[in-house]
Amino acid sequence: MKIFSFLIFIPIFYFGQLSPKVNKLYQKLSESDMVESQQVGDFFGESPVYRCFLDISDIATDKELEYMAYNGNPVVKTYVSKGIFRRKLKSLNNLFNYYLKHNDSVSILEGCIENHSFLADELYKYAFREKMNIDNMKWREKHRDSITKAGGKLIEEIYENKTLWKEEEIDSLLVEFENTILNDQSSSKRLVEIVAEYNFYTDKKIPYFQKLIYFDEKYNSEMIKQYIEFCSK
Repeated sequence: MKIFSFLIFIPIFYFGQLSPKVNKLYQKLSESDMVESQQVGDFFGESPVYRCFLDISDIATDKELEYMAYNGNPVVKTYVSKGIFRRKLKSLNNLFNYYLKHNDSVSILEGCIENHSFLADELYKYAFREKMNIDNMKWREKHRDSITKAGGKLIEEIYENKTLWKEEEIDSLLVEFENTILNDQSSSKRLVEIVAEYNFYTDKKIPYFQKLIYFDEKYNSEMIKQYIEFCSK
């Protein structure tokens, strides 16, 4: 009986800090070699991989998400870091610092377009897109009455209208992420270019843009150079 009891508890220790239900979904998600957006393919049907991520998000505890964010494969890490971001967990900044040092590559399928990215890059993009999402919600609320009075129709599903983030909080997070990136001289050309590009095309001049000068000299990047010139005007 003692031996039988011991064998029962082996899976618990083996699966680390995941409950049986979460672990089952975790193992399923781990089988995928590509991160997929919610709608994929020529007919934009719901991705079963993304559905698995949603199911994990529904039942996983904060600690379980954090466990997977550090111990999963790149696909799992990309998905669950999104879950950690959405929940606005305090561990987010530490996770971003960790991904900068362990910036594994990951394949991503958005709709029917495949590309390659990296863990820290995707986490930064989540934050910046959330900023744009909040801006969209503000614009929508501001113009709601005028749109309906003119006979227009508000298409609610266009916007991600559920967020725990406030505008000042996401602004503060972006400042922290960007300073972390630009204070690290080993930050990749791709990631620094994303910082420059996203801010350039949203007409945002960051006050610490001079930190980009080092990377312009290091990488000789047209995007970085263009953004520095934009901020200098």
